[in-house]
Amino acid sequence: MTDATVLTYFFRRLPGKAGYVANIGAPLDDFPTGDAIVDTRRLVERLEDYIRLAPEQYMWTYRRFKGRPEPYPDIYRADS
Repeated sequence: MTDATVLTYFFRRLPGKAGYVANIGAPLDDFPTGDAIVDTRRLVERLEDYIRLAPEQYMWTYRRFKGRPEPYPDIYRADS
């Protein structure tokens, strides 16, 4: 690792065509911890916080895990 400071960020659209506002979160202290589950949980919690600020701007239909290789299941199929 590089010991780089980790910052999270998101962009929120302004009404009309007024542009965007960049929101940059506080640095994540003691990150990464070496525990992948703890680190993932912290990042997901930060993502959830950002989504709550502007849920209408989150792309809910984005298929982040499409085209997963075998043996991983297709999580978007109704019978999976």
